[in-house]
Formats: sequence, C-alpha cells, structure tokens
Amino acid sequence: MDAPVSPDSRLGTERGQADLGYRIAVWRAALVLAAPNCRAWFSNSEENKMKKRIGCTTVGAVLLLSVPMAHADITVYTDRTAFLAAVGATASDTFMDLEPGFLDSPLTRATGAVGYTVSTEASTDGLYAMRPASGGTWLTPTVASDALTFTGFTAPVRGFGGGFFGTDVFGNVVDPGPLVLTAVDADGSLTYTLEHPEANSFIGFLATSGLKQVSLSTHDTEANVYWATTSDVLLAVPEPASWAMLSVGLGMGLLLTRRRA
Repeated sequence: MDAPVSPDSRLGTERGQADLGYRIAVWRAALVLAAPNCRAWFSNSEENKMKKRIGCTTVGAVLLLSVPMAHADITVYTDRTAFLAAVGATASDTFMDLEPGFLDSPLTRATGAVGYTVSTEASTDGLYAMRPASGGTWLTPTVASDALTFTGFTAPVRGFGGGFFGTDVFGNVVDPGPLVLTAVDADGSLTYTLEHPEANSFIGFLATSGLKQVSLSTHDTEANVYWATTSDVLLAVPEPASWAMLSVGLGMGLLLTRRRA
C-alpha cells in the first residue's frame, strides 16, 4: 500500500505558486519603473546616458528581488513520486557496495557529486549492513536504541529522502511503533513521526535554506528491540537557475554602465 501524501507536502505547491506570483508582480513593477527611461537607449546625450545608468540599476535591483527569499520552511513528503517531482534531479545511494556485516561509525558515503556520513549516537556502537531476501541492502545501527544520523554533506542539500522503516533482531520488517525523523536546516529543525512504517514507507524533506542533518530513530520505549532501518537515500542539491539569471542580469547592467561611462 502506498504511503499517503502528507498534508504538509501540499504546502510546497502553494509556496511555489506564491513565489511565481511574487516574481510576476516584481517584473510588472520593473516595467513601470523603467518605462520613462526607455527612450534613452536611442540617444547618446549626457542626459540620456544618466537615464541608461538608472535603467540598468533598476533592472539589476528587480532581478535581485525576483529571486525567492529563503524561508525557514521544511516540507515533509510521504510519497516518493511527489518528492521526486518537487526536487527534480536527485542522486541515490542504495548501499549495494557494502558487504553484509558490521561497519564502523561514522561511515563515509558519496553519491553523485555529494558526499555525506552516516553515524550512530556512539561511535563504538557502529552500523550493520544486511541483505534481505527481497533484495537490496539495508543499513541499521547495531544498537536498537541508537539513531541513524545523516550529516556532513559536502555540497548544499535542499532535499533528502529515503526508505525508512523498522526491523527486528532477525532483520524482518516489523511495525516498531512510531518512527521519528528529525531534519535540521540553517534556520531550525522539524521532527516528523511516522506512526506505522512499512517496508515501502518513504519520507522526504525539502528545505528552502538547505539541510544540515537528518536523523532516524525508533520511538523510545522501555523494551526497545526494534532497529531504525534505511534501504536507500536520495539527495537533491539546489537548482542554480535563479542565481544564474541574477548573475547574468547584473552583469549586463554593469557592462552597459561601464561602456557608456
């Protein structure tokens, strides 16, 4: 059964529509501000040179304003397809290169152009890789009460997701009760509780200010004998399009100003 889409995931679409409306409003304002100086481009008089400089400055300022400002927001997705549609290109780590058995913590990983580490709460506890009969490779801490922590990203990460669930001492998928995930970005943190995780459960986080760390743990109980487990992780880096547009726009404005100075 597919995991239901979190109500929070719809916020991503609403914020995207708000950003688009904001950009359109800013560009309309730019046209109004720049219109009085449009004729200046067809004359080289001293007065019109000054108008050109004003026009270039206006365009540069508008381009700066049209880039969405960062919000202290982390959006949660419980559907893999919806998450992939929201973040675009991702790099995937399925742990297939790991041999089954005990592993040291922290474990250094790399997927695509992004490196990261997986660790447990105590470095002496370590990690464990297993190969289930269903295929793939799963990663867990060796101590059931430990959290799996993903951090040390070598490039800005705007999206992080993966298959997260619980397993017993034999490596069987079980309902461990609530599974707790915490995402930390530059502006704060968000904790999400998955009440009844299954083998195909998915959780994804999309942050506007870049993720710093994500941790996964089973809910604290007096008899905690279930292990937080992951089958894969997905990483998405920020799209450079907005910043590229800003750089080009400001560069053109400075070039025109200098040529006419």
